[in-house]
Amino acid sequence: MAHPAAARLGLAGRRQAPRFQARPLGGDGAPGDFGDVGHGRIGQPVAASVAVRCHEVVRLAGIRIRHPIGGEGTVSVALPSNRPPHPNIPWAVFWILGYIGFTQIPAAILAVAWLLILMLVAPPTDAELREAQTSPLGLPGMGSGLAVGLALAQVLSWAYSFVLLRVLVGRDWYSTLGLDRVPKAADLAAACALVPGMLIVGNSIVALLPGAPPPTEAVLGKETMAQFEKMIRAWPWWTAVLIIGVGPAIGEELFCRGFLGRGLVAWHGPRIGVLATSLLFGIMHVIPAQAAYAAVLGVILHVLALSGRSLWLPMIAHFLNNGLSVMASCDDSPLKPWLAAAQQAVEARPMLFLPVGLGICAAIMRRLLAEKTGGFPPGPRG
Repeated sequence: MAHPAAARLGLAGRRQAPRFQARPLGGDGAPGDFGDVGHGRIGQPVAASVAVRCHEVVRLAGIRIRHPIGGEGTVSVALPSNRPPHPNIPWAVFWILGYIGFTQIPAAILAVAWLLILMLVAPPTDAELREAQTSPLGLPGMGSGLAVGLALAQVLSWAYSFVLLRVLVGRDWYSTLGLDRVPKAADLAAACALVPGMLIVGNSIVALLPGAPPPTEAVLGKETMAQFEKMIRAWPWWTAVLIIGVGPAIGEELFCRGFLGRGLVAWHGPRIGVLATSLLFGIMHVIPAQAAYAAVLGVILHVLALSGRSLWLPMIAHFLNNGLSVMASCDDSPLKPWLAAAQQAVEARPMLFLPVGLGICAAIMRRLLAEKTGGFPPGPRG
């Protein structure tokens, strides 16, 4: 007797017992939509006798079946896998170390080589060399060296993320991450509305970190961040936006929320998965002062991705956050007077502004989760 679904589709013909080949969906058996955490079972018996007389893909009880024209050979059945998608936490740590090594080491080598070439072409003066003994980042040419090094790091981060997604998520990774869908206007508005809160939170956290004595400041990296900001001031604002705005918005989101976050949420549930991904996102920034606020912003970006089920949303918010930050620093930025004044106001009263920034972000995220999911969905293990 033919399967009822096959009869309704007019596919029941000669009685035969096709050979079934089960394969997981999405390359690794992962859920087909970004943010899904449920999993099916593989190896279930399929109670059906189907003769498919045309080349097509049909759905029988949620199962995709392929059969060649007029053939009576193998029928390929796509079944979901019971195993959560890669990676879990140990593998995530491994890929983080690989990310840092693959992107930062070549970038540092290029920056040093660039600086040495500039020093050979135009040797620094004795005064500049004496100043560099106390502040090595103040050497002439360090600003342009930083620019080319960071640009290479961003390109390498795109390549690293693309290879991991293509190999470990599957051929349709962009669809799995929601990159084949245009976000709704309401979701785009929410992503943009989060940015002021993110900027306030980030500046407040950095301002609250100890600034004295100097050894403490050096350990936390506040002095290093100040030197970086000083070098960025001389960049054309559009260069800074491309390197620090566009680059991380694509590379870091593909790697952290797209690759790491997808696996960690599936393995450990949304709450632990989001926190673990965000903590690793902070650690990835290496400098403690930067890692502190990056981890907090990582939670916001991940909730945005899960609620909208599209990686476009955290990419947009990440780009605006970084882009506006560097436009507050670059000397030729048309927005510098207003952005720098706002930044100084926040840094002058961080204890006042931190709750304000967190409140803005919490209100928007709570509304997003209530509208989209009614809260976080349950984890894969119940």
